[in-house]
Amino acid sequence: MKIFISWSKNKSREIAIEVKDFLEGLFHNTVKIWLSSDSISYGAMFMIDINKALKESEKCIAIITEENYNAPWIMYEIGSIAGRNYFENLSDNENAVVPIFFGNIDERRLEHNPICQFQRLSFEKNGFINLVKQINKKTGAFPNEKILDKQFELGHIT
Repeated sequence: MKIFISWSKNKSREIAIEVKDFLEGLFHNTVKIWLSSDSISYGAMFMIDINKALKESEKCIAIITEENYNAPWIMYEIGSIAGRNYFENLSDNENAVVPIFFGNIDERRLEHNPICQFQRLSFEKNGFINLVKQINKKTGAFPNEKILDKQFELGHIT
C-alpha cells in the first residue's frame, strides 16, 4: 500500500516525519510512505515527483495544525487524491483522505474549508489505533489484530 503524507510548515513536517517513521517501522515492507521532504531528490522537478506520488498513492494522510489548516499545498494534495478517487470511481476509495488534527484547532474556522468533507481524527491514541487498523485491513500485515494491539501496549504509540 502506498500512502502520501501531506504537510505544510515546520511543525507539520516534524510530525509527518514521526508518522512516516512509525508506520514504516510497524508495517515494514507492506506500506510505502511518500513524504516530499524525504522522497524528492535535490535538483528534481518537484511537481513531477509530487504528482506522480499522488497518482500512485491509495491514501493521503494530511497533517493538520493551527498554522497550516488553510495551506494551499495541503488543499492541492488532498484534493488531488480525493478527486482522482471520485472521478475514477475507484472501488477502494473509502478513507482515501485522512486529515489528522494536531493541537488545538478551532474547528469553527474550518466551516468552509474543504477538509471538512472528510472524516477526520484528532491525534490521540484511540484514533490513531483505528487508523492503523484501517491500514492493516488493506495490507494484511497483521492477520491477528491482537498482535497489532500489542504493539501499542508495548509503548510504540503513546
